[in-house]
Amino acid sequence: MLISGIQRYNAAQPIAGGRTAVGTVVEVRTGQSCGHRHGCNPYWVPVIQFAANGHDFTFTGPQSNNLIGTGDPVQVSYDPGNPAFARDISAGEGLAREEIVFGAVAIVVGSVSFILGFRRLHARFNLTSARDASGWVGHSGLHSVRGIAGGVVALVAVVLLLRGVAQG
Repeated sequence: MLISGIQRYNAAQPIAGGRTAVGTVVEVRTGQSCGHRHGCNPYWVPVIQFAANGHDFTFTGPQSNNLIGTGDPVQVSYDPGNPAFARDISAGEGLAREEIVFGAVAIVVGSVSFILGFRRLHARFNLTSARDASGWVGHSGLHSVRGIAGGVVALVAVVLLLRGVAQG
């Protein structure tokens, strides 16, 4: 969520050193985002055309949960050296800020829960720290570099899976 929110926020910002133009939605592609709990929700993806340097350029805008119509005007930011690189900045940031906040809160809550969970696990099974401070008696491998690396790999796999589900 955090990464997706940051990407959505950046996509809605004007291009640094860019110019702006008014574009027109020339096509709207529709789709559905389906979840297990809430059914399917429609989304719209605009194809936008604008003029720059005496030529027409077309690009695909960001996915929106709001109905978009053919012929709608949009604000476009483009690179004057390469007008094919453009963004629909009229779409706004949408839910980007909410995704960033939710993602950050989920990371903090998950981390705190993870850390406190080990403390409770240790208390429940009466595990005490090893005398040489190399780990916990009974499951030192879990707190080793290998154990932490495994946890990081699992976390990255979950994040990638969630991003794939959110994009698909």
